[in-house]
Amino acid sequence: MYRDIYSAINPLYYFSKILGLAPFNIIKGNKIIGTTNKITVTKYGQLYTITIIFIAIFFTTSAIAWRAEFQYRNDTKSSVIGNLFFWISSLCSTVFGLLLPGIIYSKKLINIIKTINEFDAEFLLNQNANYKKASNFIKLEIIIFCTTYGSLCLYHIWVYQSSDTLNQHFGINYVLYLINFAVIIQIGNLVYYIQQRLAILNKRITNYNETSKCNSNILQSNRFFNVRFKNSKIYQSNKECNTCRNIRLAENGENMSNIRTLRKHQSSLRDLTDLVNEVYGFQILLEFIAAFIDTTGNLYCLLQCFNSKEVKVVGGGHFYVMKIGWTIAIMLKVLFVTVLCHKTSEEGSKTVSHLQRLLLSLPTDAASTMEIHLFSQQVISRPFRFTAFGLFDVDRSALCSFFGAIITYLIVLLQ
Repeated sequence: MYRDIYSAINPLYYFSKILGLAPFNIIKGNKIIGTTNKITVTKYGQLYTITIIFIAIFFTTSAIAWRAEFQYRNDTKSSVIGNLFFWISSLCSTVFGLLLPGIIYSKKLINIIKTINEFDAEFLLNQNANYKKASNFIKLEIIIFCTTYGSLCLYHIWVYQSSDTLNQHFGINYVLYLINFAVIIQIGNLVYYIQQRLAILNKRITNYNETSKCNSNILQSNRFFNVRFKNSKIYQSNKECNTCRNIRLAENGENMSNIRTLRKHQSSLRDLTDLVNEVYGFQILLEFIAAFIDTTGNLYCLLQCFNSKEVKVVGGGHFYVMKIGWTIAIMLKVLFVTVLCHKTSEEGSKTVSHLQRLLLSLPTDAASTMEIHLFSQQVISRPFRFTAFGLFDVDRSALCSFFGAIITYLIVLLQ
């Protein structure tokens, strides 16, 4: 049975734990005695993460040293510099992907999951079905990724099987890619969970808006009843008037309480955005840098090999297919996290329009009206923004700038 968010993220948790990205332990609660699942940091898990970091650094420096000894002497300076940038950016992205969420910001990552779980406990309906659906989606996501990534790696090995450039020193590049892609999957799923909860919050405001319209119509019919029959003996008894007044006062108090609850949870979701930026902001920046260097290098290599008849490539046409495959995979990685961040920001901005409709549908109650105005001001003053270490927003404009920079740099290199 899927009781909470911890049971839903189990597939991603175990997948990340193998790669050293989740030095945590999920402690299962007991429903009979009223305890819930919780997640804690383990020292052995962090030690495993540190070990993975040292292995990545050791084998990457060994690969660079091997290339400096046997390959860089015969390459051009631009090729050597590009290859060094690739290895350094990939290593930095891997090291910080392991270090920041797993060691430095591990408690903040736990707080993100805990806050999502608290939100679900109050707002998410049919939790078992929703969590089961989320768990199955993560399983499908991991299966598709592992199948695609494994196929690319095997194809890469098959293309270079007759070349001396494929040896035991360069198996580390597959590990670096694997960890970097896994970090992107983590970021994407966390952002997607926030976007889902924002959609639930906006739907709750919409449903509350429709309920308020019905209540407003009832009150208006009561007012018409009071005016139409104000001279009747039934009305003179004042019972109906007192009943309407009491209902109206109770509804006003309930309105203000419900709006404040929605406002509190919207603020909690907005705080999650700051935590995601703090935990993964620098990692997102490194992923953009590594993807830019890798994509530009692959496309430049393809164009140079295609235009120069003197250059002989390993594997013939399979070399071009392999390079295009890796380039598409890297672009999809950037596209995945950027689109999710943009969609979440859009979902957060929709709250204002829902609140404006709610303001028009509610009865003229000063307290509830003021609460909605404060809620709107809260949403406008603190928009949902995911940033790459505060340097730029991760949205569609960043995606356009990313591809534009690649095209510009390729034109400069080709000239």
